[in-house]
Amino acid sequence: MGHGTSPLTRFVLRLLVGVPLCVLAWWFLARDGLLALVAGGGGWFAERLMAEHVVLADHIDGILRIRTSLSPLHDPLNLAVIEVDPARFTLAFPVFWALILATPDARQRLLRLVFGTFLLVLPLAILMALLFVQFNLALIINNQPMLTERPPGFYVLALPYPGWAYHLMGVGRQLGLLIMPVVVPVIAWGVLNHRFVQHMIGSGQAVEDPVPAATEPVDEGDAP
Repeated sequence: MGHGTSPLTRFVLRLLVGVPLCVLAWWFLARDGLLALVAGGGGWFAERLMAEHVVLADHIDGILRIRTSLSPLHDPLNLAVIEVDPARFTLAFPVFWALILATPDARQRLLRLVFGTFLLVLPLAILMALLFVQFNLALIINNQPMLTERPPGFYVLALPYPGWAYHLMGVGRQLGLLIMPVVVPVIAWGVLNHRFVQHMIGSGQAVEDPVPAATEPVDEGDAP
């Protein structure tokens, strides 16, 4: 890339190359480890934040399994189990890596990459998993279809959520599945590279007002 190109152009070109490379690195090198972190963290928080309905949470091969206290009325000896595949939530990681690596300012790039991965993106990926778990709990308890999801087809002995709360959990599911995996890495990147973002925003605006054109001096002989 030539020196004549703008920082924004270099950033976009690097991003176009970096996204597929980071996705490949995520899939072949980091996917299993990140799945274990998100599933393990999601299970740990689910046991504590949803203790009323969550009995045990574990993860096998990156799949989060939530054993609930909800038993079907027709089969009270069995407990409902929720399985969550956090692969979609971990897609936020390669997008974040590509944004960091594409930023022209190379100072502290590795530090920002590690800090953002584990202290910004990872907690929010765990939050996405928790939103999905909470919605599936409500789906079993309320036994009403919501969005594209259908209830399991059996009733449980539990007090249903109010309609407004159930719809709010549906919104949380949509946020966790469709919006947050894309928005979270951008926000994390913007927090760690706010100077570059401010520079990009400022480059599209006039830094100074245009200098007014010089007026010709008035000939004193023509003055009244």
